[in-house]
Amino acid sequence: MERTVDFQGRKVQGTEVGFDTIREEWNEYALRDGTTIKVKTVLTNVVRLNGEHDPQGDPVYVVRSNNQVVCVEVPNHLRKI
Repeated sequence: MERTVDFQGRKVQGTEVGFDTIREEWNEYALRDGTTIKVKTVLTNVVRLNGEHDPQGDPVYVVRSNNQVVCVEVPNHLRKI
């Protein structure tokens, strides 16, 4: 499916590319307020830009994604009880 996307301040035609999820992993972060969170990026859409290539000659892709965030550990003083 052809699609127009914003790329570097211009409207560029691209081709939507289907995908299969191979692996989605959680990244874990210790915040300076004592909270530990996990974040996972989940891909929702991929468009390969027609006629656009990076300096190595590879095609340019525009991706859309959602971030899922989970609090693993939260200090008591930050909780609303």
